[in-house]
Amino acid sequence: EAGGHDASKQILVPFADYSDAKLGAVISLVKHGGLTGVVLKQQKDQWLVDLNHPLAGQRVNVTITLLATEAVRAREVHVKRLRNGDGVTYPIFGDWITMHVELSHNGKVLSSTRAGTPLRYHLGFEDSKDRGLELGLQQVSLGELASIQVPAPLAYGAQGCDEKQIPPHADLVYKVDILDVESELELAF
Repeated sequence: EAGGHDASKQILVPFADYSDAKLGAVISLVKHGGLTGVVLKQQKDQWLVDLNHPLAGQRVNVTITLLATEAVRAREVHVKRLRNGDGVTYPIFGDWITMHVELSHNGKVLSSTRAGTPLRYHLGFEDSKDRGLELGLQQVSLGELASIQVPAPLAYGAQGCDEKQIPPHADLVYKVDILDVESELELAF
């Protein structure tokens, strides 16, 4: 049954390997393939750990309140492929994207992660004023290098962004290299 609790996903692990664990705690089983589970009980010198998602087998009701809607035309955002990706794994809202990103305006690079640590970005959940970037990212697959051209109304608009040196009414270009896409659901397990 999809979403059901699977009793076979309960395992015993040595107490000594996870002596800091407590009953009811979520632990990462580093010595057991990096799995994550909930400590159910101690049996002699072992922990019984449940690898099921904590909500597996539970009825879940979700209430969503729509606060506002706004029509945005994706065709105003232009994506130019510079290197093909897998053509299968495209980020959607809620996914975590690990990427290198270079932001430029009128040919001038304003910021770049290329020389350092890639950016880890939560699509749809960041405090992003740049809706165009989020629309563009959904059109770039895993492993792809692309240029995303975002018109000012879908970027920072009339206000610009002093912190990022983006002037008012600036069209922006993001050069993105998608290194990883993780689903919010995959991270829960």
